[in-house]
Order: sequence, then structure tokens, then C-alpha cells
Amino acid sequence: MNADIKLLRIFVTVVDNGGFAAAERELNLARSTISNHMAELEHRLGTTLCRRGRAGFALTVAGESVYREALSLLASAEAFDRHIDSLKHSSLSGELKLAITDGTLNDKNLKLHASLARFREQAPDVFLNLSNASQIDIETALAKKEIDLGIIAHHRSLPDFKYHHLYQEQHFLFCANNHALYEIADKNITETMLAEQAFVHADYQLNPDIQKLTHNFNGRASAGHMEARAQLILSGAFIGFLPEHFAAPLVAAGKIRTLKARRKSYRSDISAAHRKDAISDRLLTLFLAQLKEQHHVIATQN
Repeated sequence: MNADIKLLRIFVTVVDNGGFAAAERELNLARSTISNHMAELEHRLGTTLCRRGRAGFALTVAGESVYREALSLLASAEAFDRHIDSLKHSSLSGELKLAITDGTLNDKNLKLHASLARFREQAPDVFLNLSNASQIDIETALAKKEIDLGIIAHHRSLPDFKYHHLYQEQHFLFCANNHALYEIADKNITETMLAEQAFVHADYQLNPDIQKLTHNFNGRASAGHMEARAQLILSGAFIGFLPEHFAAPLVAAGKIRTLKARRKSYRSDISAAHRKDAISDRLLTLFLAQLKEQHHVIATQN
């Protein structure tokens, strides 16, 4: 039944996030509501799936078994839905407008090219419009309905948008080989020394954890595009954060190095975002299904 599928999706999301509290944002449900759904699922199955309390969240033996079977069941259900969609959408036409943040070409975690290929197979008559833009420009374009879907770092949740988590991206703090800190060992670099350096920050709102990490930094420049931040860092006048995949060629060439890598790093949730009122769009639904399949994401239906 649809109700059972919904409960299983919630259960899988809770397990994947390691507990009720961590699953709240992805499910867009209050913790009490999640708890009620879990209790209902346990009642319907007649067994206890997890332990939750001061000791933390942990699956029971039965819970581990149900989790494995739920993954298989939900994957099969999605495969069936995609097959039916391919039959229904064989004559799809029109234009699908997509946007991604810059600097993603070497990101092996982003399976966009495979998603585009599968979508093209299923909807060969659809015209694809793909562009690069900064985080804030993509959010603005979505709000204005200028694009259908954007792939961005999920640092904040805007009320009119629906987000679908794809993967996580690791960021480190870097300086260039002509910066004053480049030759200094990490163990000799103090917080005071870091606070004295000119810092380039992203030109958009970051989540609270990242703000705590950088609240003492001396912000002297901003750049919404990764390439622009990299240019400022390469000047030797600034330190700043870059994604690991983006910085890797520069590190290998000896042009930049990490600073306090173990302490000055964070992860970004990379998500596909679209307007909530666009979910009935057939082109968007079909492409989103391919994007989730390539990233092995199980959709959560609220």
C-alpha cells in the first residue's frame, strides 16, 4: 500500500541520516511526526526496529533486516515507475532548463553526464538548455522560473523550493605558494595567525556550522564563483575555502596547499533544487528520476 511505502521511505531516510534529529531537514518533518511514523511502522510490522534515547540511535537485528529489504523494495518500485514513465513519455517534447554551479567538471561524485545521457535516451525530442552560474544566481533563476532545476550546495532551505540530496562535497582551507603561510607547518600556524590573513568568502549565505568555522576570519573579499575565489587565493593575498575536487589539480601542481586540514574543513550537501509548484512538470519529473538513479538516491515522499 502507498501508506506502507511512505513509512518505509521515512524509515530508510532516518537510518541513512543516523537518527530522527538528523533526518528532520531532509524529510521536512518535525521530530515528533517522524517518531509517530516510526511507531506506526513498528506496529504494522509487529517488531521493534530501532532503539532511541540518551545512548543514541541504533537499529535492532530486526531493524537491520527490514532496512535491507526496504532498500531492495523501494529500488524495485522506483525502477517500475521509471519504466512506466518511459512508456508514457515516449513522445515528450519541449525544453528543459538546467543550471549547475561552476567548477564541477572534475567532480567525480557528480553523475550529471550519465543522467543527461539516460534522459536523452528516454526523451530524445526534448531540447536541453544547460548553464553554469553561481549559487545565488541559480536560486534567483529558480525563484523567477527562468530555469527548471538547479544543482547547488544546500546551505539554506528556501520555502518555495524542494531539495533532493545527491552527495556531499568536502571543502578545505587553502593558501597559494606565494602566501606568507605557505612555508609554515600546520603545527606552527595559530588561530591568531589565521585571523590576521585576508580571507575570501563565498558570496552567499552559508549554514551555521560553516559560519562558526569562519567567524574570526578577516573577510576582505567575496566571490560567488569557484574560479573567482581560486584566482583571489592564487594571488597570494588571500586564503579561502575550495572544494577538494576543484583544488586537486592546483595542489598537485604545487600552486596551493591546505591549511589546518583536519580542523579547517567542512562538508556541503549537494542537492538538486526546483520549485515546489513545478513537481507536476513531466520533463522535470523524468530528469529528476534519472538524476536520483545515477546518485543512488531513494526518493522520500512526504
